[in-house]
Amino acid sequence: MSLEWMSLVILGGLILLLALGIEIAPAMGIVAGLGLILFVNQPMDYFARAAFDIMNSFTFTAIPLFVFMGTIYATTGIVGGLFRGAEKLLGSLPGSLASAMIVANAIFGAISGSSLAAAATFGRICFPEMEKAGYDPKMSLGAIAISGT
Repeated sequence: MSLEWMSLVILGGLILLLALGIEIAPAMGIVAGLGLILFVNQPMDYFARAAFDIMNSFTFTAIPLFVFMGTIYATTGIVGGLFRGAEKLLGSLPGSLASAMIVANAIFGAISGSSLAAAATFGRICFPEMEKAGYDPKMSLGAIAISGT
């Protein structure tokens, strides 16, 4: 089967599953799994070994360490000070709490080099503050997730 037909079958399957009301993540997982079974001519244990090899790489070792560094920064109060400083700087603007979180999270993301660590750290610090201030939780979590990149 050509690449174009495989792409159309996979996209059609994804659209069908979404139309049936299945959420995006499970639908993508189902389509990806079926695509691997139908279109890739490899034994099934190949996929397990490939997944293990990817997770066992040196690159993935850094992610928990960045999250650990973010936890240390959050516990010691460094991130809270960064957040309060940005809040004082932007206090007169509308939406200053969200703006301060975005600025502080961007600075922390640049320092740590990990948007995952920045999101984990600022999620613990800023989300309760934004919830107290009356921000919509979806907007708060979305801003926290994207601002460390």
